[in-house]
Amino acid sequence: MHDVEIVRDVVYGHGLVGRARDAGPQSRPLKLDLYLPAVDGSGSARPALVMAFGGAFHRGSKENDSFEGGTNTSVSDYCLRFARRGYVACAIDYRLATEDPEPGATRVISSPSSLPTSRVDVVRRILDLPPATPDMLWRSIESASDDMAAAVHFVRHHARDWDVDPARIALGGFSAGARTALNAAFGEKAPVAAVVSLSGFIDAKDLAHHVPKGSGGPATLLVSAENDLAYVRDATPGIARHLRGAGMHCDCVQVLGAGHFYPAEAAALEDRDGARSVATTVEAAMVDFLSRTLAPPVDTAMLEAFADAWNRHDINALMTYMTPDCMFDASFGPDPCGTRYEGSTAVREGFSRTWREYPDAQWRHARHFTAGTRGVSEWTFTGTRASDGVRVEADGMDLFTFEAGRIRIKNSWRKQRP
Repeated sequence: MHDVEIVRDVVYGHGLVGRARDAGPQSRPLKLDLYLPAVDGSGSARPALVMAFGGAFHRGSKENDSFEGGTNTSVSDYCLRFARRGYVACAIDYRLATEDPEPGATRVISSPSSLPTSRVDVVRRILDLPPATPDMLWRSIESASDDMAAAVHFVRHHARDWDVDPARIALGGFSAGARTALNAAFGEKAPVAAVVSLSGFIDAKDLAHHVPKGSGGPATLLVSAENDLAYVRDATPGIARHLRGAGMHCDCVQVLGAGHFYPAEAAALEDRDGARSVATTVEAAMVDFLSRTLAPPVDTAMLEAFADAWNRHDINALMTYMTPDCMFDASFGPDPCGTRYEGSTAVREGFSRTWREYPDAQWRHARHFTAGTRGVSEWTFTGTRASDGVRVEADGMDLFTFEAGRIRIKNSWRKQRP
């Protein structure tokens, strides 16, 4: 865990408010609280997390959006927790409906009259305000989206100052803040790699407009509760299907037995890109998702180190480059893919078996390249078979799939030759 320096009230932009005033709209500063983890001396750029608070676009702040008896973890607390894990985190301020903001030129909402207002109505009653008009709510959602997009560009502008990797920025938020994060990522096209939505919502028509089939985009984590707001709970499966259908990675987390407000430690079930269900907590799911989607890209230097560990016959070093749920498809064996080893224990045994069969095994003249989440190593294998003393030499290659900065799948191919 890192020590964290908190820098309060950093101005990241300005927004117009008081649209209906006689003097016309006035500019007000937009601020963020910056959570900077201590520099670890590695010189490596760090991932960043930009988060927006909840409050139905009417209340809350970057310092605190824990409502209803304090049952939900505040966005500021999430920022602190992730800064301790090494993320540069920002809790942002944005314009609220009560400020009568200017909506800006870009449009993320196609039909203001279709906006769900059940939560807004409750909050306005709490604040002793009359019901909101569709136009009033539309303007606040549009301005918040503009503000969060501006915060992303501000972080990118200061990437070198804060040791941030611009390719590893995520947006997140709770409730209205989550909706703002979704709108900023998909509607405003803010340049981010991932989105964390804690009980957020985006209309199906808006999503279809912003994210056409095959368009791709940032990986998304959708968190909702069993007893969440009806429009959030009911829309989440459809949002996930649409994002996956558009070629995007989307994980879903359902918080068990909870309503709209829940703590980071709440028990949950995670559906990882539609593949499997895993018992977790809200925070653990966020940590896992961000570690996978914001992992530094694997480069040829890592593959070179991996190859060196093979030539040293160093099983412990090799396994540090593999994910816990790794898989190894050997170059031969009874299965169509060759012998398959699944899970770190089986993969460890599969790797070690090669050295038992060829005690002097070496992989020479290795050449490597990577492209995103895939990579290739080419080599010439030499070794003496322990069972009969026959000398073996063969050209071959490994086809890798990377996840979270490590190797998830190692698929080996080999050409036998005299």
